[in-house]
Amino acid sequence: MQLSTKGRYAVMAMVDLAKRGASLVLHGRSPEKLAASAAAVEQARSGAVVGTVCADLSRLDDVRRMASEVQEQAPRLDVVLANAGIDRSLHETYY
Repeated sequence: MQLSTKGRYAVMAMVDLAKRGASLVLHGRSPEKLAASAAAVEQARSGAVVGTVCADLSRLDDVRRMASEVQEQAPRLDVVLANAGIDRSLHETYY
């Protein structure tokens, strides 16, 4: 699967960090997109250390599981890059 970076700023940032020697743990909701993102990073830098965690951050049980998995894969975090969207339709309900 080829991953287009057009409009995918997070992927471009991950590739840049990997080229600079960073070890990465990627998060996504879609296993397919997550695997494609990890493959793009690994392709950009041979030997890149890329972990993945699939979770839906709108589900508290997934958030807890993700925290545990990230801690296992990377006991120390130097940088957290967050790329999140906001569903404005939830504004009336939750804010």
